[in-house]
Amino acid sequence: MKYTLLLGVVFCGLSLATTGHGQTLHASMGIYDAEDCGPVVNEHLDKLSIDRSKIKVIDYITRYLLAGELGEEKEYEAWVSFFTCKGNLVINLGRSCYIQQTYRTYECKSKNLPTK
Repeated sequence: MKYTLLLGVVFCGLSLATTGHGQTLHASMGIYDAEDCGPVVNEHLDKLSIDRSKIKVIDYITRYLLAGELGEEKEYEAWVSFFTCKGNLVINLGRSCYIQQTYRTYECKSKNLPTK
């Protein structure tokens, strides 16, 4: 009887750990930290020809959109601050670090971003 109960718990756990598309729970969850998106952010800054010497700091932020039994839905943002304007270039990234959008805030909206 104990073995039957144990096997039932194991199989129940396995069935809960998969999604309807055959993916494991681990594969369907975001496994990155915001800082792990750094190479994607750096590549995007290179495409924009941003002068790196004018960057004051890049802050990485995790935004939690939804939390539930099967994990958390989250996205990331990189807030790039410059010495040349008050405000930021914001790079919004999905949980797999793909860029969803970029926008500028405050003075950086009207001033040109520092390029090479």
